Amino acid sequence: MREAKRRASDKKLIPLGSTECMANLNRALEVLVDEGVGPLLGQSALYASERLQHWVNRLAYSNSSYGHQIMAGLVDRPYYAYCIHEAAKLGEILGYDAVSVLEFGVGDGTGLENIEMHVEEIEDLFDVEVEIYGFDTGEGPPGPRGV
Repeated sequence: MREAKRRASDKKLIPLGSTECMANLNRALEVLVDEGVGPLLGQSALYASERLQHWVNRLAYSNSSYGHQIMAGLVDRPYYAYCIHEAAKLGEILGYDAVSVLEFGVGDGTGLENIEMHVEEIEDLFDVEVEIYGFDTGEGPPGPRGV
C-alpha cells in the first residue's frame, strides 16, 4: 500500500493549459473518437468529437484573458459576450460611467443569467458599469401570418 502511494506521488503533475497537457488531451481525444465514443454517448461520432474538442480548447485557453476566450468562442453564448465586451470597451473609451444591455423576449430567463455571468467578468476588465434590462410580454412569439 505504501509503495503504491509513493509511486502515485512521484508522478509529474502537468499544468493545465501547458503544451504537454494539451498534447495529452488531443491524443486522448483521438483515441476516444477512433474508439467510437459518439455511439456510447448516444451522439454521432462527429458531434461527440466536436464537443470533446470544444472542451480541450476551453482547457487550453483557461489561463487566457476573458477577451481571448470570447474571441475563440469558448464561453457560453459568445455572441452575447462579444457585444457586451465591445460595448464596455467603447463606453470606457468614450468616458461613460455605465452602458446598458437589453434583452427583448427573455423567456425563461436563461439568457439574462448568461448576460449576468458575462457582465461579472467584463466589469473586471473595464472601468464601466454594465446595467442589464430584460423585457418580455409573457405571451411567447407571435404565430405565423398569412397561413
